[in-house]
Amino acid sequence: EPLVWAGGRATLSSRHVSHADHTIASAWLLEALGDLDGAVVSRHPFTYGGRTLHNLVAEIPGTDPSLDPVVIGAHYDSIASLDPSGTWTSDQPAPGADDDASGVAAVLEVGRVLSASGPFRRDIQLVLFTPEEEGLVGSFAYVDDRVAAGEGVAMAFILDPVGHNPGDAWVLWFSHDAASEDHALALADTAAVVGSLLDPQPVDEALIGGDERSDHYPFWAAGFPALHLGTFPLPDTYHTMADTAEVVDAAFTREVAALVAARVGEVALPDTEHRGGCVTAPLGLSGLGLLLLRARPLDPTLLSLAFRLEDLGVQVVNGPAGLARLASKAWLALMAPTTCNGDSSWTALRNAAPADWIMGSPG
Repeated sequence: EPLVWAGGRATLSSRHVSHADHTIASAWLLEALGDLDGAVVSRHPFTYGGRTLHNLVAEIPGTDPSLDPVVIGAHYDSIASLDPSGTWTSDQPAPGADDDASGVAAVLEVGRVLSASGPFRRDIQLVLFTPEEEGLVGSFAYVDDRVAAGEGVAMAFILDPVGHNPGDAWVLWFSHDAASEDHALALADTAAVVGSLLDPQPVDEALIGGDERSDHYPFWAAGFPALHLGTFPLPDTYHTMADTAEVVDAAFTREVAALVAARVGEVALPDTEHRGGCVTAPLGLSGLGLLLLRARPLDPTLLSLAFRLEDLGVQVVNGPAGLARLASKAWLALMAPTTCNGDSSWTALRNAAPADWIMGSPG
């Protein structure tokens, strides 16, 4: 499919940093980030190999500038250096569908959901790094500049890669360091609360090539908490010219984006004061990303049954009671586990809802 953007139309064969298509990909992605509701888009410049390159940044502004931002990142460059031909050069195709167009697509979807579901107290930064494949160059530049400016990071989520679903097992692997352990535990908790189809599992970085494998590492090196989310084992097409769209399980990638949107929404601290109250405003938090990404089109401002029942993964009992349970599941998924007047929104919901709507503890 050709890319269509303000600069014209183009079919890309590679996003390698030395390939002409890398510049086209950058321009298209910058425009895609600019389409996010209320996002402030910029290019983060740095020098590599005598050239000026750019990470692409879209910031969803928070309401409390004193707080450190949450970062969601992926890399938009690609490589095919492990192609079995043994003759690959940087002017040849490197489609990089799984590694890491899948992560980039998920970041864009997370941005779409969260930009429509704020406000949050923390800034949320969507960062597309390049060139990761040349030694994490862009992410080191990004982190180094934050450190030099005395700026912190509350948490970083790095998606690389998140397209391959080996064995149709729906396992999302994640690695963390000591500073990120609480966030690792919370990711699994969030998956349970929102009813994610994914099975988040920790993995030792040493088993997948070491802790410098992806763009989370510069955050760790600077003392910032970060999770590396990916799918393993890697497919045979990894870093080859065969890493095409057929490798990617789109439903799996959508589920990853939904879970990340839910967790980022929690870390970014929903501003319920500006949103109008936690119980009466079921937008944006745990299940919003899940619901928006599983069912399109869907009006996120309404609690509605106007989506396929299987999109929520719910076994619906026949009759009104069954529909009530489905409605309860949808409402619970959209509610935020925050507090209102000293009472958790889960408790407030239970107190306000008919008893036969309650499906049991959400967490």
